[in-house]
Amino acid sequence: MRSGFAHFKCQVEHRITLQEYPQSLLFFVTGEQNFDAIRLSTYRTACKLRFVQKRCNLHLIDVYHVIEAVRDAGLNAVELNARISGTRLENLVSSLFNQLSKRLPTTHTINPRESTVLLVDFIRAAIDSEPDSHLTVLSVKAMLAVLCGGKLVDKLRCEYQG
Repeated sequence: MRSGFAHFKCQVEHRITLQEYPQSLLFFVTGEQNFDAIRLSTYRTACKLRFVQKRCNLHLIDVYHVIEAVRDAGLNAVELNARISGTRLENLVSSLFNQLSKRLPTTHTINPRESTVLLVDFIRAAIDSEPDSHLTVLSVKAMLAVLCGGKLVDKLRCEYQG
């Protein structure tokens, strides 16, 4: 019997529309993917994060575009532990996917609105799992940097410089 990551390939083939499951769609779909069959927790977590990354199209956005969007939103001048409103978060994520859709070739299209809704819902659900939790600039920057594409060195540079 094969075990581990090599046996369980992380692919996103299941397509569900937002109209079918509008609330916490990603958590519902990750449960359907049977990631719990993976024994090692680090591989299981990596597969779940990769699934979220691909489903939200974040693998197409590199870290430099995240840095640019954060600066355009004015979040680089804000204190890291400052709260970020839902509207500001939606504007930030929406600008990321709108810019991405302009850069992609015509053969590869995404739905920026769907990607925005999925990612914003995921971020809110991940933060709201704790009582008395709130979105901070640091938590949003960290989530976007971890989930976007790019080299680890660039992602760390984003966190400590951006």
